[in-house]
Amino acid sequence: MLIWRKKRKNPFYRSRKDVYDEDDQLACYVVKMDKKKIKDSKPVHIGVAILQWSKVLFIRFMYWLEEHLEEGAFKTCYADTDSMALALTKSGPEHENPEQNLRSLFDPLVKPSKKESWEATWKDWFVTTDEIWDIRKPGKLKGM
Repeated sequence: MLIWRKKRKNPFYRSRKDVYDEDDQLACYVVKMDKKKIKDSKPVHIGVAILQWSKVLFIRFMYWLEEHLEEGAFKTCYADTDSMALALTKSGPEHENPEQNLRSLFDPLVKPSKKESWEATWKDWFVTTDEIWDIRKPGKLKGM
C-alpha cells in the first residue's frame, strides 16, 4: 500500500500532490496534513470581555438617549457591537464640523427639562472633533 493512501485515512489529511522528476517520472508525493495541536496564544477571555463591554456601553447609551430625548424622537434601526443606525424624527441642516452636525441632529430632540444634563454629558458619548485622541477613545460614537 502506498504511504499516501495510508495517510489519506488520517483525519488530519488535507491533500496530495504528485512530484515528477526531469524525466517525467513520478518521483514522490507531497502530502499536506493539518497540525495535530494548535497552540492558542491569544486569551479568549479578553475577546469575550471586549464584546461584553461593548454591549454594556450600547445599553448605557440607549438608556441615556431615552432619558434625554423626547419620547418617540428616535428609533433604533440597526445595532451591532461596532455600529448602529438611529432614525430621528427631527433634524437640522448638515454641517462640515462634527460637533455642529451632531448638534443639528440631536439638539431639536432634547427634552426641555434635560437641556442642562444633555449639555454636560453629550460630549462623553459622541466624537465632536477631528482629533485622534477623540476619535480613538473607546465608547465614543462617530456620526456619519
